[in-house]
Amino acid sequence: PSVVNIGKLSFFVSGNGGLQPSFTFSEFLYKQMGFNPGTYVFVGNKLVSENVIDLQLISAVKIHSDIVNNKSDTVLQEIYSNANDYSNITYQATEFMAYSKKLAIKNNWANRFFLTDSNDIPINLNGLEFNFTIMFFKQNNTLGMIKQYIKLLLSQ
Repeated sequence: PSVVNIGKLSFFVSGNGGLQPSFTFSEFLYKQMGFNPGTYVFVGNKLVSENVIDLQLISAVKIHSDIVNNKSDTVLQEIYSNANDYSNITYQATEFMAYSKKLAIKNNWANRFFLTDSNDIPINLNGLEFNFTIMFFKQNNTLGMIKQYIKLLLSQ
């Protein structure tokens, strides 16, 4: 019979006298083993992981800043990684209007930037540098002006 690879791990035990062991995951290794945080008990000496295993150390990097005028979060940009673990992640925005954020108006230009993973856990760069460029622009309001002009014409 052929074996289908579904990306999940299967665990088997024997010699346990009928007692079913369990795996408990909290903050670490659950993704690599294919589980969510919690406790999983073997059934009939077998346990199959709940999810496909994830061996990517960090799948997304979020750049946070207080420069962003967004009440719900501080995410300036999300970068999805397809790089190998411990290698450089290179990203260049191609649709800057689609990913633009409103600027928070402050009385000074001192801003805070920090990185998290996709679960908002801070990323420790362990002494490595992080370089990025921010582009500021003023959006053209031509469309809004045309709409106002049409409303003015229609109201006469």
